[in-house]
Amino acid sequence: MNQMQAYQRLFQLTEQFIPIMKGELDLTCAPDIQSETKLDPQQQDFQQQDPQKNQPKIIAGQAETDAHFQALYQFWEATHPEAGHPYWLTRSWLMSIWQPVYLAVFSVYLLKAVPNLKNMSQHYAEGVVAGYHLAPEELTEGDDSQLIQNACAHLIALVNHFQHHFNAFTRLRPGMTRPLLADSVLEALAALANHFPDAAPGDLKTHARMWLAELALASRHLDSLSQVAPKQNDSSPCWQVARISCCMHYRRHDGKLCANCPRAQAKNQRAESRTGTCERRQS
Repeated sequence: MNQMQAYQRLFQLTEQFIPIMKGELDLTCAPDIQSETKLDPQQQDFQQQDPQKNQPKIIAGQAETDAHFQALYQFWEATHPEAGHPYWLTRSWLMSIWQPVYLAVFSVYLLKAVPNLKNMSQHYAEGVVAGYHLAPEELTEGDDSQLIQNACAHLIALVNHFQHHFNAFTRLRPGMTRPLLADSVLEALAALANHFPDAAPGDLKTHARMWLAELALASRHLDSLSQVAPKQNDSSPCWQVARISCCMHYRRHDGKLCANCPRAQAKNQRAESRTGTCERRQS
């Protein structure tokens, strides 16, 4: 598989998993690599399809993107004023990082190679970040450990860059962003195992520990990743994540606590504790 075919495979698989996660190559960025491979008509048609090209973008590596991050924040502020700053900021941050995280994880296991995520651009419109462009640079290859190390280095650079731009108009604390990043990475690994079981590592928790270590995230987050019994008529075990961070969706007038929200877990534990206390008193 040559470089162009590898990129096409990555785009097809990410879009297969999440249809709005549509990837494209920015061929103007690397004409030398483009000339290495002659595209067949189907690939040419794929490249010419660019319905998002006129949408504003969040572009990593360029200082003028402050306005795009601020526009993202202001959209959620205007759409859900009742939810308050914690929701606006958390929603905007998660929107900014979800595609890089999934790309990093999926590239390592589905492609066995890592693209340059530090130069990726993401499409933004009406509060939603979905769709991305990658420059067709040389893919980094290696064993799983090397690929994880490389992918995490890209994620760290990208996250630091995003945080810099958010801090230009608001305060974004690492104490908030790091748990959100940990949850996002673990959820991407769980999604990989559930949707692409043949490509996922058999020792998923060991690999999750490697991701957390390379991202300098606390190993205690690993406890939130667990395997549950398969559903009826399904022999495949299912992986799930009991989040350690809250997406703040419950703060919206139409929101509620997510099933795997730490606030919901705490609420259930308090309810169970009260029930147990009542039962002991009655006995």
